[in-house]
Amino acid sequence: MFTFAMLSELLLISVMMLCGLLSYNIFIYIFAFMSFTVAIFIELLLQISITQLTQEKHYLKMNSVMSLIENIGVVSGPILGGYFIYQNNVIGILIITTFLYTIILFSAFFLQTSINDNKDTPPDKDDKFLESKATKTAKKHRIKKIFYAVALFGFAISIINTTQIAFVIGRYNTNEFGYGLTESAWGMGMAIGASVVFLLSKRLKPYSIFGGSYILIGMAILLLFMSHSLPFALILFLVIGIGNIMVAIVSTTLIQQMSPIRILGKSLGMKTMIFQASTLLSLTIVRFLDWIISPLWFFAFAGIIFLLGGLSILLLQK
Repeated sequence: MFTFAMLSELLLISVMMLCGLLSYNIFIYIFAFMSFTVAIFIELLLQISITQLTQEKHYLKMNSVMSLIENIGVVSGPILGGYFIYQNNVIGILIITTFLYTIILFSAFFLQTSINDNKDTPPDKDDKFLESKATKTAKKHRIKKIFYAVALFGFAISIINTTQIAFVIGRYNTNEFGYGLTESAWGMGMAIGASVVFLLSKRLKPYSIFGGSYILIGMAILLLFMSHSLPFALILFLVIGIGNIMVAIVSTTLIQQMSPIRILGKSLGMKTMIFQASTLLSLTIVRFLDWIISPLWFFAFAGIIFLLGGLSILLLQK
């Protein structure tokens, strides 16, 4: 995984340099495809690294900190990129991006070195080799439940993402600016949610946070269904953002805790694939039915899915 990620980054850096030197549009498309692909490998790399560098009881906290750092980057990146676009300096963007990916490349190398120096694994990792067959089977069933929950989450959250602009403009009699405010509130919620998980990790078990996050999102969506106030809606979209990132962090943590290291990459990759597939299914259904069903009712349907999903997780967590 580490070697493949570093080779992918080297190839991406080469493509970005070609984009800067040549004007052929084909390189832009190659860059777009590769940047998204490499981003997935980097995410998996970091998630696996956490299990190699710390004890299981710290996974949730480490994932929360990683998510907080990522969201800071999500906020700062568009600001810097927007400045260069305003200056009509595309080459500057490519140079900075190349420089950043070069840093990532060397960081991956040092991360691999740190893991190699950390071969004395904590006791709780050694205990995994002594687990009974019944315990391993139980963990496999729990991982499947998490995959089902991730599929449900991807399907429902995609309904909200797809119909959000039509819902906001129609429901609150606003324009694209009002929609932008709801997007900003959602993003702020995701940044806050990482800190919330970090604090809750000291008091609640991951499964409780996981199910509670679904219920939190569901209640916020159903309140949006009943609300006619844009300021109140901004608060609710903030809450949805908090719940959104909480689900992402805790689902990753649960898979890290229950998957043996030899199949951890496969399990995390499967989680990403299931999420993307469920969002694609949701998008297809919404686009097929949006001419007969109002965005308002799509929101209500998604809210009910989240509520039922959260209750199921809490009741079936054993």
